[in-house]
Amino acid sequence: MKKYDLIVIGAGAVGCATAFKAAEKGIRVCVLEKNPDACFETSARNSAVVHSGFNNKTGSLKAKYCLAGSKGFEELAKKLDVPYIKTGKYVVALQDEDEPVVDALIEQGLANGVNVSKADYNGRPALYSPDTAITDPFKYTIALAEAVHLCGGDLFFEANIKAIDIADTCSGKETAVSDEVKTLGRFVLTVTFKGAFGEKEELFAADNVINCAGLGAADICRLIGIHKYDILPCRGEYHIVDPYFGSIDKPIYPAVRPGADVLGIHLSPTVDGNIMIGPSSEYLYEYDPESRYATTAAVMDKLFEEGGALLPGLTKQALIRSFSGLRPKLKVDGKDHYDFLIEESIPGFINLLGIESPGLTASMPLAEDVVGMIKCTERMNTPKPATAVFPFEKLSGASNQICRCEHVTANEILKAYDRITSIGARPTLRGLKHRTRIGMGRCQGSFCTAEMITLLRRERGIDPLKFTLEGNGSELFSGRMR
Repeated sequence: MKKYDLIVIGAGAVGCATAFKAAEKGIRVCVLEKNPDACFETSARNSAVVHSGFNNKTGSLKAKYCLAGSKGFEELAKKLDVPYIKTGKYVVALQDEDEPVVDALIEQGLANGVNVSKADYNGRPALYSPDTAITDPFKYTIALAEAVHLCGGDLFFEANIKAIDIADTCSGKETAVSDEVKTLGRFVLTVTFKGAFGEKEELFAADNVINCAGLGAADICRLIGIHKYDILPCRGEYHIVDPYFGSIDKPIYPAVRPGADVLGIHLSPTVDGNIMIGPSSEYLYEYDPESRYATTAAVMDKLFEEGGALLPGLTKQALIRSFSGLRPKLKVDGKDHYDFLIEESIPGFINLLGIESPGLTASMPLAEDVVGMIKCTERMNTPKPATAVFPFEKLSGASNQICRCEHVTANEILKAYDRITSIGARPTLRGLKHRTRIGMGRCQGSFCTAEMITLLRRERGIDPLKFTLEGNGSELFSGRMR
């Protein structure tokens, strides 16, 4: 049995931010994440834009937390030592009938307290937002996970929550009904771990639980008897453009007419010099979990066509990668809910639901408020002083180059591997890519993957046959040739 003051479910941007704010206050906190590492789902699959807040309905939680997150993100990024570039952003009326949409967005932005104005973009009327920025969502979320660790919190990966019981009412489990368990915490979570040595089960207890499970948040609710919520995945597909084609200096969005619940196919620069084209929008009412992050030929053609309207001269040869992400669209009692939802459904059990865009931007103010909702108990630790910066050693150092496209050295790969294991995560190719960008350049790992495996086998003793892309079932190799 492991006991904490607070259990956070989910190691995306919001979950890691929540656990960080709790650990910084001296709260005994742990994070339970079903994937092998932090930042493996929605937080890793988005446009990487720090929104300023004009897109959200005035008075909504999205508007409130987006504005707060936008204002504080630069300082937070500096503290976490992650990239942040204030780029500004255009929303362009591509057709004459789109100009009223631009005007309405400007009016809404001003009502939300956002700095926006009307401008001209290549002869078309546009909204201009000078405070929009871009970041690296991988490094941001991973830095928050590392900050949890440095502040004394615990992270548990490949942790599948099987059951949640309220200790004073649960029945049917000998351990859960014992007097000892009842004194450990109000909530008892049964968690299964699947690893190289088989499956094991552990109990976690706490008086407070915060559900930041994103796409799985409604499933967590059902484990505790709350059945009014459903999460419908909405898939958005993207193209990535090779930096050698050229870049843009700010995101460019089309004006989207009323009734759409997405921002339209747009162009976004990245902190590494690529351009992303997307996302599309497709609700997955029925899907195979194995293919939910698939990309489709029809959508890829549409992205190329609409992206080309905003980026003249685009060629298919400039596209080096395609990917998709899932937005967790919330339904409450079968009806669409278009805002964030924060609810203490049961005393001590707090749900964060429907945390889609602008969730990355809003993650820290959301975390601060939900941690403030926690009721203190006699088991709270003495608060720790806030750490000014988080001194994980930088991923740098002179050594032989492994990834030529992204200039990643052997030393950087080994340090990233060690940082993954330091927070209790399992090293995977995706985890290394998120930290170093190995394999994310023009050749997409064609040359460097084998060199990386040779390095890790020699220096860290990995078994290549057990090394995976992103966890069990995604092994890179099926056998040896000799």
